[in-house]
Amino acid sequence: MQKNNQLVKILVVDDQFSDRELAKDILEHLGFIVETAESGIDAKQLLQNNYYEIVLTDLMMPQVDGIELTKFIKNYNPEIEVIIMTAYGTIETAKEAIKLGAYDYITKPIDKLKISIVIKNCVESHKLKKETKQLQQKIANMEKMATISQLSSIVAHQIRNPLFAITSTAELLKEKIASTLTTTTDEFKQLIDIILDSCNTINRFIYDMLKSTEIKISTLEKVDVKKSLQHILAILKPTLQHKKIDCQIEIPNNIYVLAEETMFQQCIMNILTNSIEAINENGTIKISVFHKNNKTIIEIIDNGEGIPQQYIEKIFEPFFTTKPKGTGLGMFFVYNVIVNIFGGEVNIESAGHGKGTKVTLSLFTATS
Repeated sequence: MQKNNQLVKILVVDDQFSDRELAKDILEHLGFIVETAESGIDAKQLLQNNYYEIVLTDLMMPQVDGIELTKFIKNYNPEIEVIIMTAYGTIETAKEAIKLGAYDYITKPIDKLKISIVIKNCVESHKLKKETKQLQQKIANMEKMATISQLSSIVAHQIRNPLFAITSTAELLKEKIASTLTTTTDEFKQLIDIILDSCNTINRFIYDMLKSTEIKISTLEKVDVKKSLQHILAILKPTLQHKKIDCQIEIPNNIYVLAEETMFQQCIMNILTNSIEAINENGTIKISVFHKNNKTIIEIIDNGEGIPQQYIEKIFEPFFTTKPKGTGLGMFFVYNVIVNIFGGEVNIESAGHGKGTKVTLSLFTATS
């Protein structure tokens, strides 16, 4: 079994049991994760509830044939690769499927060597396309970040000037009435304190906004993951209790990552806040931390509303949000910090609406 194939998930679709099981056995022997469907209708259902890198489908099937299934897949998620299985007499039809976006075709009876070569090439092509798209997205995000950074500086400057005037005036007014001891004066002082507190809140927001849009490599330090998570959960405890959310934690002691503590905690806070908002009530959030391939993996899984497949790739884009009052900067901040500043990885998975969401962070482990 080839270990590199273990995370690649393939759906085999064929109405003939023998061909379906033969393809499944060959692919599992090569190390792939394989699921099967005995019809195009079943395949559509599986595709809407699961994610597959590759679909290996028979061409000639009743009701929903390979051509119709290919059209459905490419319309539903163009990134899924499709390989057609066909008899010699229908090769021309199989070529039509390629014009619709199928990667390739193989002829029946299924030959182990041929299917191995085609699948291997398809996996490499799929991986290359994915890496290219991620690189393009990273470059695009950095360009957007530069634009947002410039815009934020301008906006911050324009807000800070009148904000300073408001704050100064409120403080002066407070001083002038400080010697008066009437009830009315006390009420005025309370109102002025509200103004000052609001001004301080706006100032902090401006500072955070400017900090989040800086493109620079921070001085990374050794951050205690468990300590940071406990600090965040203590802040979120009232909200979790109010919504009756069960937060399950699996975090060993003495796990450290290379990060900047405040920004790391803000990333986790953003992710957990999204999970909480996605859960109506009596839900579950599971946080797991473990080591894998010299990296520290942080998984946050909720059983909330989930994310429609068509929105997954847009989650990290600035100003994209599905929330009525969302800013669309939360997950953009997470991506920029984890990937561009900490040099790690962030991934989001969701089987669709109502299926929950899993966010995975991969960071460099800090040694003692």
